[in-house]
Amino acid sequence: MSSKKLDIESYYDKSNLDEQRAQYRELCTKELSKGQLTNFLWNMGTIQNVRYPGILGFEGIFKKKPAVVVGAGPSLDKNAHLLDRDKMIIITCDAALPVLVKKYKIYPHFVVMVDPTEKQKVNFKDIDTTKFYTVVPPVVHPSIFRVVDPKNLLVYNLKDPKNEIFEQAPYHIGKRGAMTAAVLSTGSCFCFAAAMHCDPIIFIGMDLSWASTDKVYADGIEEWKVNYQKNAKFRGSCMIVPDIYGKKVLTHQTLFIFWAWLRDQSQYITNKLINSTEGGILKFKGMQVMPFKQAIEKHCSKLLVGVEEKIQNAYFYEFSDGLIEKVLLPPFKKQYSAMRKKIVGGKN
Repeated sequence: MSSKKLDIESYYDKSNLDEQRAQYRELCTKELSKGQLTNFLWNMGTIQNVRYPGILGFEGIFKKKPAVVVGAGPSLDKNAHLLDRDKMIIITCDAALPVLVKKYKIYPHFVVMVDPTEKQKVNFKDIDTTKFYTVVPPVVHPSIFRVVDPKNLLVYNLKDPKNEIFEQAPYHIGKRGAMTAAVLSTGSCFCFAAAMHCDPIIFIGMDLSWASTDKVYADGIEEWKVNYQKNAKFRGSCMIVPDIYGKKVLTHQTLFIFWAWLRDQSQYITNKLINSTEGGILKFKGMQVMPFKQAIEKHCSKLLVGVEEKIQNAYFYEFSDGLIEKVLLPPFKKQYSAMRKKIVGGKN
């Protein structure tokens, strides 16, 4: 029997990955497009009347400053207590928000959303939403605009040529700055960190798998949501893949597609990526694996100066209405600079 360590990049071949991607896109189109359209029609008038700020002013504001993208995976409890607003830009998905605030008394700088379902509003229950900024696309559930303080909410457009709702949004709510459509809310968190030119971008709580089916989230997630995930994920489309240590673990097609999406994105950008989850499957060429304490000592040892002032200036940035949306992007590697010009110019 071979003692060679299993590696996730070689575990699934390209044909298998392409098949998984096709199934995932079909599933998303079928399950999400109806909700996205309904939400957009409800939200359009609200966004137009209130004139929520966009994200154009945030491009590049934290160049070469460390950011931590926080997921709600089981391993979050290993590292959440080490988060420090004074030394890193903290960007979290809304699912992890109640864990950070209620269990660890830590408020992020940003919460980035993308999920169009109503259940996401529960993540803001009994939380002071004036202590961070919530970044949402126009397709989130309308209830989010009622539970989040309007003075701490930003609206961004999504860019995906295959999604007519996303592509038509600027014609109705104006030019606000767009991010490429990502996989999962944590994918949008990554896009926002990259758009602000944060470097390195460190991931914690990003297991993307389950070492045990008894624990699918970090401690502190409400029981109904844990049960919902178990019922939704374990009914089908589960897969076995190697984790960062070479041990086989259970994952779901959605989580695996996120892994593949982030791996593909990483080859084009200069931002350093570090996985400090200390578990799970987030490992590929270009992703450095490092304990969070070590990552902090190496990249987050200095106090960040003027963070709130920069956020305020970006929040009140005077964006101009327009039909041609600008996509906010990370710094591209030199060999892909022409690609960046095409994307920013709206040609691709």
